[in-house]
Parts: sequence; structure tokens; C-alpha cells
Amino acid sequence: MLKLPDELLLSIAQYLVEEPRYDRDAYDALTSLALTHRRFTNVVRDILQGTTSPCVSLCKTHSLVRTLFEFPEWAKKITGLEITNFAAKDAPADDYSTVVQDIVPPGYSAWRKKAQKDLDNGCNYGSVKKEAGAPSRLFDITFDKDFSNECTRRIRQTKLSSKNRFKWRNALSDGRTAAFLALLLSMLPNLEVLCLGASHALAYPMLFELGRQLSKDYRMVEGQVFDRSREMLQMAGHETYLIQVFNDLCARLKTLAKPVVFDDMHIRYEGFFWRSFRSMHHLEHLIIPGNSLPTWISHTFFPPSLQRLTILDATDTTDIGVLLILSNRGQASDVLPNLRLIAMFYTSQARSPYEDELLNDAALAGVAVTLYHPTGAVTAADVGGKPWMLSEAEIDDFAAGRGKTRAYAGHWVPEYRKPAPAGKRAGKRS
Repeated sequence: MLKLPDELLLSIAQYLVEEPRYDRDAYDALTSLALTHRRFTNVVRDILQGTTSPCVSLCKTHSLVRTLFEFPEWAKKITGLEITNFAAKDAPADDYSTVVQDIVPPGYSAWRKKAQKDLDNGCNYGSVKKEAGAPSRLFDITFDKDFSNECTRRIRQTKLSSKNRFKWRNALSDGRTAAFLALLLSMLPNLEVLCLGASHALAYPMLFELGRQLSKDYRMVEGQVFDRSREMLQMAGHETYLIQVFNDLCARLKTLAKPVVFDDMHIRYEGFFWRSFRSMHHLEHLIIPGNSLPTWISHTFFPPSLQRLTILDATDTTDIGVLLILSNRGQASDVLPNLRLIAMFYTSQARSPYEDELLNDAALAGVAVTLYHPTGAVTAADVGGKPWMLSEAEIDDFAAGRGKTRAYAGHWVPEYRKPAPAGKRAGKRS
């Protein structure tokens, strides 16, 4: 293989980037290839530096962090990042609480002692890790001392308060996803596009509105489902380091896509997810689900720099809010002066009674408005949180059941269909 020309090696290795298995061992194949031979290190470096917008599962952000440790120059090349917590090994689709908790196997002390004993006896690291059954991020931060020390060193170098750095280190030792997410965001100095759409809102406490008193003695209990506003706010109170990192990032973001899944949150009328974007002075494109907009939207909710507003899972209530924005824009030229387009994606064919009024007011305000109704019932979550990146025909395919299911972070895979029982033909009833 070493005799192959560099051009051919690049073509072969590129497949490791085009279809990575983010839900298992994200980037491990590339890292292993780089460690095999010095020549392969250069090949991997060239590939990574050509990938400016990676996509990774939230449960595997630590893998991307590790890779950036190996190739620090790549971090400067990344301008876009998509993070998802849809179905993955460490984040079952039907249990989003696993994404935000410090998950450990039953009998943590016994598990840790056994793993340490096996490693001391010379057992293979990968085999011990697999047998332990712990999330890989927790295992690595516990037993990979080089990785752990580098993570800790990076935290010490940040400009966060000492209290937040202390919380961050504790969260890191617990293997919390928020700790690795904060590390990843802090390592990307040129990040301008952040897409969180293919995710559950619970995974991102930095998006909560922290206007209420938080409990200081709160502790997560494994298996607890976050279906109460109190728990969500308490969780956000423990992740203040992530909030501070994200606030620093907001100063340079140009595109932000908010999470689209709100199952079991019950916060629609609580206002906990209505964080204002006014301070994001460079934000040009905001993709936001209707559920995370205030009931009465004001133009002061958005920064003057906003050029495009994309609303997912739009409803009649959303239409009323957009009408208010257009009315304010029509009356004063300094209201969202750069706004040029509002795209609204609905979940069904049913037309809103306000649609004609929307189009008329948009014309008067000098803003283009596009309204899209699928041919069948389909939500933003059904299309990986990104209907705005799909054609109308592709969305209609999902509505008709001909689409694909987001089973791997960042990649569409064919939907699994259970085969018909023997002796029965498809489309026939017995």
C-alpha cells in the first residue's frame, strides 16, 4: 500500500470521511490510519483540512475533540459544525435523557475497579472498553490519562471564571456530554455556522432562558426523564461553563439552527426556551422551530444583522407573530433593516387563515416570504431537522413514506422495514 501514489491514497482514505460511523467509533479509523505510518499521517492531515463542516453525534464529540488534539491546524479550518443526538448507541432515540445525564453502568465502583485491573494486567484497551459497557467518552476520560490531561489543560487555558472551570472539570470526569461539547466549541476559533437542528432541545442547556432561581444542591439521578421545567433549569445551572463558552461563540456566529425536538419538555408556555438573539451582532441566518418562539414575537427578539429567518413546524400562532414583525418592518425602516427572506415550513397541507395576509404584508415590507406545506404530515424532526436544506420533492417523499431515516449522525440511511410474514403478500390483508 505504501507504494501507491499519494493521489490514489487520498482517494481511498476519503471514504473514511464521506461515510463515517459517528455513532460507534467516530474518526477512530482516520486516527488509526494516521498512526500506522508517517506517510499516512500526511494523507489524513490533507483530508481533514479539506473538511470544513464536519457533522458529529453529541455522544461522540469527545472523538472529534481527540482528533483535533492530533491535528490542531484542522480546528482553524472548520467554519461549520452540525451536532445531532438522534439515534446512536449512546443516545437511544426513545430516551433522550441519556444525552444529558452522567451515565454510568450499574455498580460503577465495581466496573471501574475491574476495568483498571484488566488494564493493569495488560489486557487490550479496546477489549476492556467494549466489555465495560460504559459510554466511550466516560471510559476514555477515566483511563486514557494523556487524553484526560490534555482536556484538563485546555480547560485551564480558557478565560472562564474559576468557578466555571471547576464545574467543567467535574463534569468532564463524569463523562457528561456538555463538558465535551464545551471543549469542542472552545477549540474552533473560526466557527460561523452551528447547526443543532437534528437534536433534542434538552441536550443544549445554553439555549435555556435562565431568568429564574436555580437550585444549587441538584444532582442528576440516572434514569430520570427530564419532563419538568424545574429539572431543566437545574441542569442548566450545573452547565454554566457551557453557557459561558456559547456566549463567547455567539459574538461571531453567522448561522444558527436551533434543536427541533421538544418531547416531554412541557415548556411551550413557560418561556424557558425563548432566549433572545439580540446580542448576536453578526447573525445572518436563524433557523428556529415555532415551539421555541415567544407567543408574541417582537422584532427586538432578533439582531439587526438578520437577513434570513427560517421557521420550522410553523403554526397559526407563528403566523400571527410573523405578521407583527412584518407590520413593524413596514412602519419603520430601521426595524430589522437587513431582513430579506422569511421561509416557513408547516407540518401538513392545512392552510393557515393568515397566509394571504402574510404575503400582502411581506410585499409592503419589502421582505420575501415563502410558505411550504408538505403533501402529507411531516415534522422537521422527521427530516433530520433540516427541511430547509431539502427540495420540496424530497420533503414530499418523506411525507409519503418513501424517504430515509436519520440513524447515523449527519448521514441518511435507508429506513428499515420489517419483512412481511411468510405466506402473506405485501399490500394484502389476511
